[in-house]
Amino acid sequence: MNPTCRWQHFQKILDFSPCTFTIDDITLTHRETQCLTCLILGMTVKEIGKVLALSPRTVEGYINNLKTKLNSGERYKIIIKALAHGFPVHEVIINNRCYINRIISDT
Repeated sequence: MNPTCRWQHFQKILDFSPCTFTIDDITLTHRETQCLTCLILGMTVKEIGKVLALSPRTVEGYINNLKTKLNSGERYKIIIKALAHGFPVHEVIINNRCYINRIISDT
């Protein structure tokens, strides 16, 4: 599988992330929810950047926005808070984690 196809598979998985999500009257943007989905998958900033076609610095900016909006200083706290408030983690995301690991290791 060529690298372009690999990253297209990631994009299909990200299609399951919501366009926006609200936690305690705080609305997350589409990019923030995509970054959050990737964080839940355990992806690194560099991997998130590849999937979303963003620089690592831009990804860090979105993650910092999440930290500020959710009043959470650590990435794991962002994930916990989002999941506790019903952030939709679809089975396809969880079931594809092994496949994602294989794609990442091939790059």
